[in-house]
Amino acid sequence: MAPIDTLTLVDLAGERPRVVQSLALGAAPVSLALSPDGTMLIVPHADDDSATILHVANGHAAIVERVRFAKGSRPLAAVFLPSGKGALLTFAGQNAVRLFAIEAGRLKSEPRAELSAGVYPAALAICGASGLAVVANYGVVSGDADTISLIDLAGDRPRVIDTASVGPAPEGVACSGDGRWAAAAIQNRSTVPAADPRHAPGSKVVLLAIENRRLKRRAEADIGAWSQGVAFIDGTATLVAESIVDKALHVLRLTGDRLEPVGAPIRFETAGPASLGIARD
Repeated sequence: MAPIDTLTLVDLAGERPRVVQSLALGAAPVSLALSPDGTMLIVPHADDDSATILHVANGHAAIVERVRFAKGSRPLAAVFLPSGKGALLTFAGQNAVRLFAIEAGRLKSEPRAELSAGVYPAALAICGASGLAVVANYGVVSGDADTISLIDLAGDRPRVIDTASVGPAPEGVACSGDGRWAAAAIQNRSTVPAADPRHAPGSKVVLLAIENRRLKRRAEADIGAWSQGVAFIDGTATLVAESIVDKALHVLRLTGDRLEPVGAPIRFETAGPASLGIARD
């Protein structure tokens, strides 16, 4: 089966969401980022070493350009800065995170800055208006402990200011809007064959406090296998994480020094959730 290259726009207004547009992008998308003002989309294509830039207006999107990167760079994720004047992109094939300027709805081809966070940087998250961001360094699924890094966005040249071990293969990362908390969804070797001596039956969610511009591990919780997405529900240490194998969303909250479930998992009937986001008012 050929990879699907379609971007679908959904209108959430009214009683029932409805598909209003589908666009063929010419390469399989791996993620997307929408600008703070809702007028620009960045869609990375890891296998094509490129990103599609789109303009959004009146409920529809139009392709502006395809930005090409170095062969083997594997762009995986993008996030806009709160100002909307720049974007961070991860390049897993080059172990790099790069900051690009945005002008007139376009991504400048040459990066303004390059950061070295860790091995195979994947997901990104902005920590609200705190001037911080986090990146998950997915690693090579070897069973080694992998990391997430804290990024200082101040000034013209962002930089990595701390890195913390979270466990094997953090594919999802999140940051609270007030910049006080970070979380990682680690696959924890739950996706390797059961015959592998380091196979684990489930994933984990790791919660870290951001204190004095440093990451401090606070708690962790077991969830179902193959977790990819995690997000904070509000400004407190309450979050939701997904498990593809369990076909479930797990809601967790820090209680004392433990990360504990809030009620039963939210189950899906037909398929497992792979990524998620939280709408802000």
